Amino acid sequence: MTTEGMLDSIAINSIVNQNKEDIRDKFNYALGLVLKTIHRRVKGYWLKENSNFTLEANSHTANLASNSYFPNILEVKFFWTTEGVIDFKTEKWFRRVYPAPTETGTPTLAIWLTDNTFRFYPTPTANTTIYLSYYYTPSYTRIEGFPSRFHGVIEYGVLSMFEDNPTKENSFTRGKYTMLYERELQDMAETSVPFDEWEPEVDFNPVQGDINAVTDNLRRT
Repeated sequence: MTTEGMLDSIAINSIVNQNKEDIRDKFNYALGLVLKTIHRRVKGYWLKENSNFTLEANSHTANLASNSYFPNILEVKFFWTTEGVIDFKTEKWFRRVYPAPTETGTPTLAIWLTDNTFRFYPTPTANTTIYLSYYYTPSYTRIEGFPSRFHGVIEYGVLSMFEDNPTKENSFTRGKYTMLYERELQDMAETSVPFDEWEPEVDFNPVQGDINAVTDNLRRT
């Protein structure tokens, strides 16, 4: 479901039953409150994504937080290519071991420079696809980025805001969505585990070499 799709669904709900443009402002306000509540009460263990980008030929540096890559990136967990997992190294280590780096080829090292800027080594001589697993900064204005299994509790939370002003039509269902929201939110909070207590489980397939080479899930340590 998209944010706009949720607005459509709520607009035709029996306790709302209004044109979606008439409730858009209240919907956006309620959605913001619900998402902030979820991020405050529930550990963000689901805020993980697998993706890729192209490191251009003869280029060795990428700022992953730039608009051309991943503007919502929070923390990179690991990189890989079709030939293997890329090891993380510090800039100090790299300068000590490679004082005059000139090697070319498929990158096997990622050197953290600043924030989410990395140098890759060796320097590729052809455009190279770099795959990565990373945690992202959550949004407080849209549901995209939340797993679909959480969309229901978000919708319950938004609908609970519309129960605050009962009318003749919704008086018999007053409180229904508030109770559903609190129950589902409590369940999320009790079963979640923060991402820093999990480790990525790498199952690299050098033949496949795509995003499926790393499992979508994390395993408990």
